[in-house]
Amino acid sequence: MLLVIGYPLALGVLARLRVVLAERRVWWFAALEAATATITAGWLLHRRPLPAAINGAALVGVAIAWLITGRRARGPRARKAR
Repeated sequence: MLLVIGYPLALGVLARLRVVLAERRVWWFAALEAATATITAGWLLHRRPLPAAINGAALVGVAIAWLITGRRARGPRARKAR
C-alpha cells in the first residue's frame, strides 16, 4: 500500500523537479520527501533492502539538491538590480 501511494506522488513532483528547486516550492519539496520516505518504508516492509537503499539515497540526494539550490538562490548573483 505504501508503494501505491508513494510512487504516483513522487513521480508527479519529479516531473517538475527543476521548477520545484528553482522556485523553492516548499510544499512540493515536502511532498516529494514524504513520498520518497513512504516508498523507502514500503520496500523495507517488503524486506527488500536494495530498493529501500536506492530510494533512501534519492531521499538524501534531493535534500542535498534543495540545500545547494537554496544557497545559490541567496547568493550575490541571485539579487536582481532594481
